[in-house]
Parts: sequence; structure tokens; C-alpha cells
Amino acid sequence: MGRKLGLGDVGPWYSMALEGLQFPAPGTSMTEEDKGVQEICALAALTFFRTFGAEQFASLMHSPADGQTYETVLNLLKVLKEKEVIKYRPGVTLLERVIADVESHDKQEHSVGEVYRDLFLGENKEGS
Repeated sequence: MGRKLGLGDVGPWYSMALEGLQFPAPGTSMTEEDKGVQEICALAALTFFRTFGAEQFASLMHSPADGQTYETVLNLLKVLKEKEVIKYRPGVTLLERVIADVESHDKQEHSVGEVYRDLFLGENKEGS
């Protein structure tokens, strides 16, 4: 069973995840620092998708009242990949996993430790 996740329980971390899935208006320039912050926020969002289960977190992220659907969230993830927001190679791999999980409505939850190992210890294996 998926964890019960109330938006109040997530607080500022949920806001950070939302920031990671937003893009500046066309024609708006971003500094390198802005791009770095967006990448960090996007990685935070992906961590939530992976730990809470992609299907469950994607369902929380869309707002039917605003005309958003589950597909809206999936499309945002695909745009993250297309725009190459995430440069960190293990982060790109995580993004690809999350996209596949959202596409298949995967409910599998993963520990933060497992995501950490994928993001940071996996890089050391690739570099050796």
C-alpha cells in the first residue's frame, strides 16, 4: 500500500518539488545560478516521485480544477529531459526511471537511502 501523503506533511519540500517542474517564460534569461537552483529543485522533485511512488506523487502534483491531468505531470517530466535541465548524469538516469514509472503508473515506493545510492554512489561506480 502506498503511504498516506498529506500536502501539509511535506511542507516546503513539496514547494521545492513544484519549483523543479516549472520553467521560465520564453525569452526570459536565466543565470547559471538560476539554472543550478532549478536543477537542484528538479532533483528534489524526482526524489519525491521515487520515494513516494511515481503514480501516487504524480496524482498529487496535478490539479483537475485547473485543467491539469496526470498526463500534464508526465509531460512536465518529459520537458525536463528535453530541455536538459538536469546535467548530473545519475540525475538524468533517475529522471528516465521516473518517466518510465509515471508512464506505467508504478506504485512502488523506494527508500531515500536507495535514491541516495543511485544518485551519489552510482556515480562513483561509473567513474572507477
